[in-house]
Amino acid sequence: QGEQQQQPEATTAARYGFNVQKINGDGNCLFRAVADQLQQPPFNVKFSTEQDYHNTVRQIAVAHVRANRTEYQQFFPNDNFRSLEDWLTKMCRVKTWGGEVAIRALSEALQVTLVTIRAGAELQESPTIYKPCRPRGIIYLHYQNGNHYESLYRMPSLSEEQQKRWEALQHRIAEHTASKYQQ
Repeated sequence: QGEQQQQPEATTAARYGFNVQKINGDGNCLFRAVADQLQQPPFNVKFSTEQDYHNTVRQIAVAHVRANRTEYQQFFPNDNFRSLEDWLTKMCRVKTWGGEVAIRALSEALQVTLVTIRAGAELQESPTIYKPCRPRGIIYLHYQNGNHYESLYRMPSLSEEQQKRWEALQHRIAEHTASKYQQ
């Protein structure tokens, strides 16, 4: 895990009580951010090498979509992919940017709740929550500039205002109905 940094665009994350873990912006950022979170408690996943950890997470998303084609067909075509087959072909390649379809697939395949807080979002805007039926933990992601994901970690101590926002976020997550395609 690299050095946690407070960045200017991370003010929304900080308001919720998070530090932003900087992730390399090389097209693998979503998968790197999820892998970073998976290496921490409660998951404690050990990857075979530092080099392939993001690709392992990428392949989990691809395999899940491939195995559940009919459920994911509804997301295609979209702005980035002509078809589900196009997505499967391109997403197998490292440095192909992952988005909503990959996040949904990872939430289901890993059985984790994925919470994405968008940089610059107003506090009234609800973070995006993907929650499977029986989640075994929560992964927090930071989304910025419309194309980059980073990992979020709870600050060790929170101000009273941050604590209120943290609790409100946890309540929203708990109340969120588990559904494959609900947002």
